[in-house]
Amino acid sequence: MPEYEVVGSSWFAKVKEVPGYPHLRIAIEANIINRKRLDMITLRALKTIQEWLSLCNCPSVSFSCGKDSTVVAHLARRLKPDIIILRHSSAEAHLPDVVEMMQYWRDELGANIEEFVFGSLFEWYRKYGLDSPSIDRLYKKRVSEYERARGIDGAVRGVRAEESAARRNLAKYSKRIRQQNGIWICDPIIGWTSDDVWAYIMFHRLPYAQLYDLPDSTPREKRRLGSVFGVSAAQYGRLVWLKKYYPELYGVFLKEFPEVSKYV
Repeated sequence: MPEYEVVGSSWFAKVKEVPGYPHLRIAIEANIINRKRLDMITLRALKTIQEWLSLCNCPSVSFSCGKDSTVVAHLARRLKPDIIILRHSSAEAHLPDVVEMMQYWRDELGANIEEFVFGSLFEWYRKYGLDSPSIDRLYKKRVSEYERARGIDGAVRGVRAEESAARRNLAKYSKRIRQQNGIWICDPIIGWTSDDVWAYIMFHRLPYAQLYDLPDSTPREKRRLGSVFGVSAAQYGRLVWLKKYYPELYGVFLKEFPEVSKYV
């Protein structure tokens, strides 16, 4: 695959396919227009993570393989290289981008990758319905149980205020480090913009999923690397690009739940 250029508001880069990982991309050249800002917010995030690490006995990174958690995982490993990089997965199939990201971080970067299978989304959809809030509650319950059993007492996340009104309220009314249900939560990049995130990824030559570069009307910041059969953010075209670029996976979803066609 030939090299090509990608451009943000404060950066531009030349990227290529990662050798051996056809669904991943990585910068080979990067120009950061506002390097001073990137250095400043990076230092602030590192200080926040350092403080959080001092509170935890068994910290972890909540890792979706998306752009935000990629940045947080890299930041955390700069301070604690053996930190647990934890992905929560459903029992169903993964996007090939996700499979390759997990493999790259494990095999090429030597990261301490763990995967927790929280259950079957298909079973939950049959029981509760596609849009039921019960699914999110059950997911959080399973994750909490796993963390307690594993002894994990800290989770650093790639949550950002720019993403939603709820997260803007979180940034406004909650501390970046706080204890929640016995877990030390850390949101070190909550004030970052999507452009900040991409500037960091390009500057540090971190791999990212090809889906962010696929030609589509869905904005880059709205594309998700969660469960392939998740319906959160479906209103932004999540299943439209699933159907377009991963038709076999979309076909599996449609066969089980014909009602997902309403999203495309």
